[in-house]
Amino acid sequence: MRDLNYQLKLLCKHSHEGSFETRVGRERQLSAIANQLDDLGATVEANAEQAYKQAVVDCCASDIVYSNLFTGIHRNYLRPSIEAAELDPDSLPESDPSAMNFGSGGGSDAKAWKDIWGCGQGICAVKDIVPAADLVVARLQREYPAARQRLLAG
Repeated sequence: MRDLNYQLKLLCKHSHEGSFETRVGRERQLSAIANQLDDLGATVEANAEQAYKQAVVDCCASDIVYSNLFTGIHRNYLRPSIEAAELDPDSLPESDPSAMNFGSGGGSDAKAWKDIWGCGQGICAVKDIVPAADLVVARLQREYPAARQRLLAG
């Protein structure tokens, strides 16, 4: 993430929009965003197993399994990770919500989030494992001028 933080700092340095305080605040916010990008699954820099990153790329909506077995709370999980834990994603039992547990459920040693991978509804949009800078910096450089023009025109 250091490279992304550096690129965002350069982007902020070259932007002279707003007061000094506004620019410093913008740089802090973008730096915080860069640090949070570490949680994204399909970026080169993400602190996630390569197999998870590839699953995020390979999977789509049909690979989402909605279950409360693994934690006691209903949420979306990736079918391949459930299968890798030797569980049948099509016949997962219902968990008792009062017995909340962050193990795997279903008699497997797999752990929720570590081995049984969560996912979101937008999973189909992820097409490749790319550097976070390609997602953020390039997009900011592309979209900022248009947004600035809209604000100035408005």
